[in-house]
Amino acid sequence: MKNILEEVSTLAQAAHIELPTILQALYRDGMTSYGKDRADWQANWEHYLQEAPPALASSYDFEWLDAARVGTISPRRYD
Repeated sequence: MKNILEEVSTLAQAAHIELPTILQALYRDGMTSYGKDRADWQANWEHYLQEAPPALASSYDFEWLDAARVGTISPRRYD
């Protein structure tokens, strides 16, 4: 199974867009993690925000996807 950076990079290539270097670094450095899953985030969000807050945690313009969800997006949508 690919990790999130590999999945997002594959999707970006299929969509013929460049994945910004800063976004690659955020994925690589684990700065896009909201815990293990939604239940974990909801149970432990205060701890995560104090110890290692995700980048853009307060942004309403982004929806973080895990590798499994990114892998389900069809690259054909971008041809």
